[in-house]
Amino acid sequence: MTRLLGIDIQVGRTGALAPVAGSKVGQFLAAIRKSKDLLILPHNNPDPDALASAAALRWIIQQTLGKVPAIGLSGIVIPYPASKTF
Repeated sequence: MTRLLGIDIQVGRTGALAPVAGSKVGQFLAAIRKSKDLLILPHNNPDPDALASAAALRWIIQQTLGKVPAIGLSGIVIPYPASKTF
């Protein structure tokens, strides 16, 4: 077992990396595997970063677990130039 980005990782027989079963990430993945329907909810009035994070999480779940979560949005989607605050 090793630690990668703060997550306990173990190497399986095939050489694939997997989170340790009792870890928070392992518990999260186990809950997703058991779920029939999944919904990703970014924060209200999502900016481009929130939208991209939700889309990336959806893609990761789809590629790794074969499930396609829905993404729910609430509020006004803030366009990029308006959300730019530098």
